[in-house]
Amino acid sequence: SVEVTEQQVLDGMLMGDRSLVDGERPKVPEGSTAREVMAKQMRDAYLTQFGIDLSGMSNSEVLDSIKYSLFPNLFIFTGISLRILYQYRPLGNDPDRCLFDILFMRPVPKDGVRPDPAPVTYVREHESYRDVPGMDPGFGLLFDQDTQIMRWQNEGNHATVKGAITYSNYMESRLRHLHNTLDKYLKA
Repeated sequence: SVEVTEQQVLDGMLMGDRSLVDGERPKVPEGSTAREVMAKQMRDAYLTQFGIDLSGMSNSEVLDSIKYSLFPNLFIFTGISLRILYQYRPLGNDPDRCLFDILFMRPVPKDGVRPDPAPVTYVREHESYRDVPGMDPGFGLLFDQDTQIMRWQNEGNHATVKGAITYSNYMESRLRHLHNTLDKYLKA
């Protein structure tokens, strides 16, 4: 087994939050943890950039995110450090393809001036998210992996002998619930 250092953990945590790092990348001092350093970094950055005081929040509230799923196709990651919206939309009448919208959300800067809306960037199926201007390389790699996984899942769905998917009892309970709900709507 490979031991991961607290510094390596912190470096991984900075994925997507590079805009919040002012100057040199933070280091984990002896006796501290990556989570403690990252939480301090987030508190300092939010106060400086957005005028938001996070001092009354726990490290978990500052760092961790919760994913909410809204039927049928919206996924909201809430939290201080990671505010992303995913939406899957049909692509014409092709059941094997879709549009995948990713929106990164940030608070309004403390001067109150809202930045212009980000330009829409289209990434085709064979292109890489890592080539998107301004995309964090770590997120780009993550989205590229997700795209490949979706391809494999779709191929597996078509390759099944029984013509249906079997979901595990626990790990895929959300998927099962989504399909059961969708079936109810289609049968109504």
